Amino acid sequence: MDMWASLEHKLRYKNHIDPDKAQKYAGQLKDTARQLNQIEASMQGIYQDLL
Repeated sequence: MDMWASLEHKLRYKNHIDPDKAQKYAGQLKDTARQLNQIEASMQGIYQDLL
């Protein structure tokens, strides 16, 4: 979570980053967040099934 916050802060608040690069990585972070959400939901489903 700390790495996530650091990356987002660099993308949003550091003025020396190329805007195109910032947009590209913002999209990648969004996609990664979706993947992590799906993985978490899957793991929770397995956990619930094992109860």
